[in-house]
Amino acid sequence: MSSLIDKLLKIESIYVSANSEAALILSEIQKLLLNLPDNELITRHGCGYTISKKNLGTDSWAPEHNDFRLQYESIIHALNEVPIEQTVRKLESILENEEVKVKKAGFPLIGWPGYGDAPRVNTISIIKINPVVLRNIKALLTPSTKVEGTEL
Repeated sequence: MSSLIDKLLKIESIYVSANSEAALILSEIQKLLLNLPDNELITRHGCGYTISKKNLGTDSWAPEHNDFRLQYESIIHALNEVPIEQTVRKLESILENEEVKVKKAGFPLIGWPGYGDAPRVNTISIIKINPVVLRNIKALLTPSTKVEGTEL
C-alpha cells in the first residue's frame, strides 16, 4: 500500500509541476499577444478611438472589429476561462472560427429591490476577429514569420 501512495505522491508532484510550468507558458503567450501591433488605421483617445470612414473596409463596421487591442484582450480572457489543458484547443477554435465569444456583465435587473445590488444579466458577445489580427497571431505561432506592422 505504501508503494502505491508513494507512486501517487510522485504523480501528484509531477502534475503540480507541469501545471505550474503550463501556467508560466500561458502567461508568456499572453504577454506576446498584448505586444502584437495595434491597428495602424485608428487613433486612440483614452478608452476609445477614431477611424476614418474610408478605412472601415467592408468586413465589418462593428467597433470591436477595428480595435485590435480589444481583440487580443478578448482572446486572452477566453483562454483564461478554460482549464489549462484545453488552452491550445480553445486557441485553435478561435483561429479556425475567426471569432471569440466574450461574457459581459449586462445591466442590473430592473425592479430588483436595492437596484444597485441587483444581479446582472450576463450576455455573450461574439467578436469577429479582424483578418490582420488572425495573421498576426498565426505569425506569432509560426516560427520565422513576420508579424504585420512590426520589425519582428
